[in-house]
Parts: sequence; structure tokens; C-alpha cells
Amino acid sequence: MAPQRFSLPRALGLLSVALEVGIAVGLVAKIILVAFWLDPQFQFLRPAVDASINFVLLCIVVFVCVALSRMLQNWRRGLLAIARAALYFLLLGFTPSPLGSAEEHVGSNQAMKPTAPWRSDLSVFATTPCRGLSLSR
Repeated sequence: MAPQRFSLPRALGLLSVALEVGIAVGLVAKIILVAFWLDPQFQFLRPAVDASINFVLLCIVVFVCVALSRMLQNWRRGLLAIARAALYFLLLGFTPSPLGSAEEHVGSNQAMKPTAPWRSDLSVFATTPCRGLSLSR
């Protein structure tokens, strides 16, 4: 039995399958991480959720590139692969995700203190002479 030679269509097919597995694993990981992240004690998982989203997006972009190159060899398979990539992108958008990213969430959780009025706003402290404070007793 002779070893198989390298062929571009076969390599692109294997890469396409590997990317689709990566997309599926990333989507499942995102759903699981978001389910845990909703519990307040697991707030530290927010960067992991963002990382899983970025991983799935990267896999989808590479998958589209592979689909475009497969389209040159067999346009039906390539077009079907692009349609699947659009479906994966829609699934990524419809799976729940945290509001904002981890970078936006970093900040103080203390309430803001009230500030004094502007110095130029004299009407705040001004009183009429008849009601004003006098220095004499």
C-alpha cells in the first residue's frame, strides 16, 4: 500500500472539518461560560467569555477563507461552506453573552460623592439682607 500524496483539495477539506469542530466547541464553551458567569460569584469568568467569542470569530473568518479557496475548485461545496459560515455567525450572535466587554467593566464600584457648587455661582449662598446672618448678637 503506497502512502497517499499531498493534495490541496484533501488538505482544504480536512482544514474545513477541523475549523467547524473548533467553531462548535467554541460555541458550546461560550454557552457554558455564560451560564456560570450569570452567578455573581463567577464574575471573574468575563474575560474567558470574551476569549471564547474571539476564538469562534477567528475560526469563522479562517473558515470563510478556506471556503473561498474551495469555491475555486468546486463552487457548490464552496458556496455551501460559506452558507454554513453565515449560520455559525448567526448562532454566535444569538447565543447569550455578557453586556460589554471585560475592559469596560473594570472600574470603581463606589458611588460618586456629591460635589460643591461652582465658586462663580453666588446665588447658592446669597441671602437677602433682612434674612442674612449678622455678626452681632
